[in-house]
Amino acid sequence: MKKTYLLLLITLIIGLLSGCGLFPDKEKAAQDEKEINNENITTKSSKHEKTTVGKIEFEGITMKIPESFKRILLPDDSGIPYILYEFGETTSFNVIAEDLSDIPEITLEEYRKNSIASKDLEYISNEYYELNGKEVNEVVALRADGIKLQQTTMIHNGKGYVFTYGPIPENYEKDLPVIKGILKSVSFID
Repeated sequence: MKKTYLLLLITLIIGLLSGCGLFPDKEKAAQDEKEINNENITTKSSKHEKTTVGKIEFEGITMKIPESFKRILLPDDSGIPYILYEFGETTSFNVIAEDLSDIPEITLEEYRKNSIASKDLEYISNEYYELNGKEVNEVVALRADGIKLQQTTMIHNGKGYVFTYGPIPENYEKDLPVIKGILKSVSFID
C-alpha cells in the first residue's frame, strides 16, 4: 500500500510540480532540523547505502538537506529542472528552477500566480516576506484530498524557484520547522 501511495504521490508531484513531506516521528524531525546546519551529512538510504547529501548545489542555489532525505531521480519531459527528495517512506519535498530569461520583467507576484495556479486548490494563505535578503512568496493551499501544500517562490537572476512541501494533514505543523530550516539555508551562487 505504501509503495502504491508513493508512486501516486510522485506522479502527482511531477505533474503539478508540487511535493509532499512527512517525518516518521518528532525526534527525527528535531534531529533533522539540527542537521541542516551541518555542511556535510552522511545518509543511509532505505537500502543502507551511504550517500552524502548535506549542502547541495542546484541551478544557481545551495541549500542544506537533512540526513533523512533521499534523492529520487525520475525521467522528466517538462524541460524544467527539478530535484525531488523522499523522506519517510511515502512523502517528498521538491524544488523546481524555471528559466525566466525570456521574460525579464516578470514580477514575483505574476510568476507565483502562473506557477502554482490550480482550480483544485483552496488557498488558505498568501504572504510575501524577505528571506536571506530576497523577496519570497509563500502560499499555503489545501487539496481536495486534505493534503496541505506550502509553496515558497522566489526569483533570482532570471530563474524562478518553487519549493514545495505537502505532508499528510496531521504532520504539517510538526514537520514545518525542518522545511523552514531548509529554506533559511538557501543561498545564491551567482
